[in-house]
Amino acid sequence: MSKLWRRRMAGDRYTAGPMTAAIPGFPAAGRRSGGAPRVSLARNRARCAGQASMPEVIIAVAILCCLVFGMVGFLTGGRLLVERSGQATIAAQIAQEHLDRARSLAYSSIASSSGTETVGGLQYSWVLTVTSAQADPADANSLFLQTSVTVTWPTAANGKAVISTAIAQ
Repeated sequence: MSKLWRRRMAGDRYTAGPMTAAIPGFPAAGRRSGGAPRVSLARNRARCAGQASMPEVIIAVAILCCLVFGMVGFLTGGRLLVERSGQATIAAQIAQEHLDRARSLAYSSIASSSGTETVGGLQYSWVLTVTSAQADPADANSLFLQTSVTVTWPTAANGKAVISTAIAQ
């Protein structure tokens, strides 16, 4: 008997196959003997199978929100790291520029100094410190100068500064 019935893809509605259509008293495909269409609970469930229930939708939206907020956090954190890296690069360039200026001066005219520079709307403060020392106290020609430039700016991570040092003889 089960071979005479086949299931339709649209739901749980059973129809008569070609062999049962000729049996007297067998209902026509999809109809009861009284002529009313067959309606089953399983068919109604099959119609709604493509729809999601409210708890499923709420869970899906919650997961999506977590993913979106996580992505936003990563993007803003990444942007902040790139911005701080750019500021540190500018500070290193300012320090190198002042060391190069000190090297271009005559040995006797190098002196400590300080100042500020504004680059890209951000103010960088620099301090050039010159210290002298003698490598060998017995040799008068072993005098050298150590020049150090420290650059600071207000948005430096943890108040860190860029320090560049050079030694001139």
